Amino acid sequence: MRNPSKISVVVPAHNEEENIPELLRRFERMFETSGLAGEVIVVNDGSTDGTAGRVREGMERYPFVKTVDLPFRRGITAALEEGIGRAAGEIIVFYPADLQYLPEDIPSLTAKIDEGFDIVTGWRQGRYGGRRFVHSVYNLLSRLFFKVSVHDLNSVKAFKKEVFTRLPLQPNWHRYLVVLAASQGCRVGEVKVTLHPREHGESKFGRSRVLPAFWDFVVVLFVVKYSQKPMQLFGNLGLLFTIAGVAIAAYLTVIWFKGMRIGDRPLLLLAILLIFVGIQFLALGLIGELINRRNRR
Repeated sequence: MRNPSKISVVVPAHNEEENIPELLRRFERMFETSGLAGEVIVVNDGSTDGTAGRVREGMERYPFVKTVDLPFRRGITAALEEGIGRAAGEIIVFYPADLQYLPEDIPSLTAKIDEGFDIVTGWRQGRYGGRRFVHSVYNLLSRLFFKVSVHDLNSVKAFKKEVFTRLPLQPNWHRYLVVLAASQGCRVGEVKVTLHPREHGESKFGRSRVLPAFWDFVVVLFVVKYSQKPMQLFGNLGLLFTIAGVAIAAYLTVIWFKGMRIGDRPLLLLAILLIFVGIQFLALGLIGELINRRNRR
């Protein structure tokens, strides 16, 4: 059996003053009813309301509560890094402070770690509201491009601490923890968790996050798929552009021999552009391979 003291729950919190007291009360009940023990590290992510005060009150009442205060808002990924850096546990549980996920689901997450999984994500059961379509597209694309078998990548998670410490994280990459872990050979599992409607405070995930999340997706795709083999991406693109350019140039050559003018045709400029861009892509792929080889030494 695992020593329960090895569990550390990291809770990023930004302006969650009304949710903190109830959240900590539910953590206490979860520990009592499940037989688990551990710590809860609330990372106050630059809150401008009374979140910090509610957490300090919780520390006086509950011995398992710890806190980290960030002077300004840095985002969930940075908050996770700060919390995990101070965590004593070997198993980390990521839980938001908005009470849309209740601590009662934590034992089922950690139980899957006991079964041999390296990272376990929650599969949300409930109403998403207006975000359902965005989440559905995100999860579908992730399964297609990253070949991960779980249904929901951007939910609560439990994972071995050693998994997190070796992931190449950037701001807002917390939603790709499962993808990055899977790319390094980690065993991924999932359990169903109930999604509850937010009762207090405001959601931190609006429409303004959609476009940045898309570009994060593109960057993570490159990191996971092609960072170790850049020629697979740039080489294929370069070959495609070059072949298209040469084909157009060959067509223009044929009609030139037939006596037709080609100097004023846009196709001539297109052929030159495609060949030039293709050669550039091939050069980028070769440079990337050389850099990778040098870094491996």
